[in-house]
Amino acid sequence: VIPVMIRKMKFLKDLTWIYAGIGIVLLAAVLVLASTSYGAKLSLMGIQPSEVIKITFVFFMASLLCTKVDFRKVVMATIVAVIHVGILVLSRDLGSAVIFFVTRNPGYMLLGLGGGCVGAVVAYHLFGHVRQRVSAWRDPMAVYQNEGYQIVQSLFAIGTGGWFGMGLCQGSPEKIPVVKNDFIFSAI
Repeated sequence: VIPVMIRKMKFLKDLTWIYAGIGIVLLAAVLVLASTSYGAKLSLMGIQPSEVIKITFVFFMASLLCTKVDFRKVVMATIVAVIHVGILVLSRDLGSAVIFFVTRNPGYMLLGLGGGCVGAVVAYHLFGHVRQRVSAWRDPMAVYQNEGYQIVQSLFAIGTGGWFGMGLCQGSPEKIPVVKNDFIFSAI
């Protein structure tokens, strides 16, 4: 339905800067108004705007680059992406920040990958919750009682279900502490 709708609604390609503005305004609202939970500002009234912003950012890129791709447009797209990522970093929503630098061009991809690696190292040293997540990722059983608890419970849920799960409504996703916001695969 959506591809047909987009083909029929020709005016959508003209809303380039509206898409960028929506993303920046929503991210700024989260930065200013959201409370910090688990080390990051993620949601307003139970909704994570970063999920919607991923779609508006794709629309922004598509409408910006629909006619031709030249250096000027790539620079404009990069500036808007940097603004998005900057606000996400200030909000400490680092998982969403990674998504904004994906490209098909190998040179840009390597540049984005290098920048992402540098950003990851900087984030590791700046933010305690990132260090905790890395520690839990490296050996969740070693930090089972603290930062590894969510991951270990998720692994138990997956292991208990086996290859085909336990059956509809037979699992126990409620044993995963933050199941409504994270670890969807484990919950299913």
